[in-house]
Amino acid sequence: MPSRIQAIIALSAITQLPENADEDCPICAEEYEDAVQLPSNDDDRGPTGDERIQLVARAFQHSGLSGDQYDEYSDDLAFEVTTIQRAAGVAYTYLAADAHPPPTRDVLIHMGLLGPHIIAMANLLKGYARAAGWPYSGFQNRDWKLIVQRLIELLFHADGQTRSGEDVVRMAREYRGRIRESLSQDLIDIHSGRFFEANARMDSPCGDLDVLLEYVVARCANDFQDRRQQWEDLAQDQQEALQQESGAVGYGMRWLGQAFFGGV
Repeated sequence: MPSRIQAIIALSAITQLPENADEDCPICAEEYEDAVQLPSNDDDRGPTGDERIQLVARAFQHSGLSGDQYDEYSDDLAFEVTTIQRAAGVAYTYLAADAHPPPTRDVLIHMGLLGPHIIAMANLLKGYARAAGWPYSGFQNRDWKLIVQRLIELLFHADGQTRSGEDVVRMAREYRGRIRESLSQDLIDIHSGRFFEANARMDSPCGDLDVLLEYVVARCANDFQDRRQQWEDLAQDQQEALQQESGAVGYGMRWLGQAFFGGV
């Protein structure tokens, strides 16, 4: 029988890390020896480059996002079709790209901004599965709807919260576990749809859940950055207004001094 490492190497393309890599192993806290890097989650979801863009384009056609045939997943979220379509463009760009967000970010959970992105990516991923040749079964459609509903409920409870220096992958795994626990407590069979498989193959919907959660965290990071930029712009505007007001007051005092006292 092959070892676990041999099995991983046989199934996955790996990348040799440079000898001068200065990071320590997060498990044993020792320096790496003959370190390798496993492929990212996005790589596991299919091809890269132009082939990936073409696949996501077909996924978009299957998603219903170009019209109004998409699933909304929750009665608590109601958005205009144009809002969903704008969010769909962002989701399309994210899924088609090979780039990954920085691993550590400050995040803001703002459901008013996040909601349409969840709906868009959830529909796009289901379309992606169909375009890639592994369309969801009836059980998987049911489970996906429940998963997205539970994700929305959990995020509603955290609406308005900020988290500093958050690890994107760790936060995604946190919500994955909380969704699984929530479904299990309601005695829902979490194994039928294969969304929570361990060591899943590329064509497993487990990868769709990972992509959705990582995308949600990345959007939360963007929302934090946008909010911080708004704060900085507001502070700058206030500073400029104070400077202008101070200048106007100074000019007025000089004019009075010259008019009544011959200058000050």
